[in-house]
Amino acid sequence: MATNTTITTNASGDSFTVLNGSSSSQNTSTGNKQRCGSCTEEIRSDQLSIQCTANGEGCQRFFHQECSGLLLESFRSIIAEPRAEWVCSDCLCR
Repeated sequence: MATNTTITTNASGDSFTVLNGSSSSQNTSTGNKQRCGSCTEEIRSDQLSIQCTANGEGCQRFFHQECSGLLLESFRSIIAEPRAEWVCSDCLCR
């Protein structure tokens, strides 16, 4: 059985649900599908993903774990810590 944990991941108070280590937006009422900021493919609920938050100044795009450049162990460490933030390479280079 999967365990859901709701956490706040950015300064604007957006909440995301972590399900078996994957992060997906709870903004499903609009029917919007999240697309990977790198490969532009849809991020399915069964895929690991992470959002660029950068102290609330990030692009807010989601990335597949594979596209983020993070090793699985590092990825899991970041999403396990509610206060942790991740910055994509585009925002890091700004």
